[in-house]
Amino acid sequence: MAKRKRIGMAKRKRIGRPPKPAKERKSVNFTFRSRGELREQLRRAAEVSGRSISEEIEYRLDQSFRDEYMAETAVKVAAKYFEEKEVAKELTSKK
Repeated sequence: MAKRKRIGMAKRKRIGRPPKPAKERKSVNFTFRSRGELREQLRRAAEVSGRSISEEIEYRLDQSFRDEYMAETAVKVAAKYFEEKEVAKELTSKK
């Protein structure tokens, strides 16, 4: 039986409480495999930091993205510095 299209009727209101903003929703579940000593290293690090293994994994992944961003920013700043220094050298060497 085919669904009928509503004509001229208002959209139904959702029943229940409104959905939470994205930041307040439950986290997404990831499953991955690890080799060798990695699980034990994560367990020890989580114990030392007072986090669960999942929280430790999330923390370390987040840190790796922050480190990557900081490295990219540092390279851009250094490139701009040396570019400006080279331009200044060219301007001062021409008489």
